[in-house]
Amino acid sequence: FPNQRIEIPREIRKYYRGITKLIESSTKKYVSFRNACRLYNRSKILNMNDGSMEIAMLVACVEALDKGEVTGGFTNFVLKYNSDANRNELDDIYGIRSKFFHAGEFSFFEYNFDLNPYSDPVYKEFQDKYILYKLVIRTAIVNWIKGNILVSDC
Repeated sequence: FPNQRIEIPREIRKYYRGITKLIESSTKKYVSFRNACRLYNRSKILNMNDGSMEIAMLVACVEALDKGEVTGGFTNFVLKYNSDANRNELDDIYGIRSKFFHAGEFSFFEYNFDLNPYSDPVYKEFQDKYILYKLVIRTAIVNWIKGNILVSDC
């Protein structure tokens, strides 16, 4: 909020030093990380109105990170960095991305003009999936950062 004091955690130095080390050790990984950061930022800006677009951009973010890692794509990357993820959820998440980018379909009722969407049990189910899917992807991204940027004490 504009009137709140900005507080920066002391550990941020370790994060920035880890990024510098990443640049020095692997330009390919650094460029993938930088591109993923840009996509992640866009997903957060866009999430205010479009859940489908946010999920699609988060999938693209993971795919950008995978370019520096080459684990074999979105599903393999998330399974590597999030042991709680399961293949069925990941197939659903990737399906949301594909429907959005290739068919213009919105999976989270963005264009449903129901005055009381909570009367539809499917709406509640997809609202829960939206929160779960963001958590699954974010956990993989955070674990990648922990393993590739925050690897040593600085």
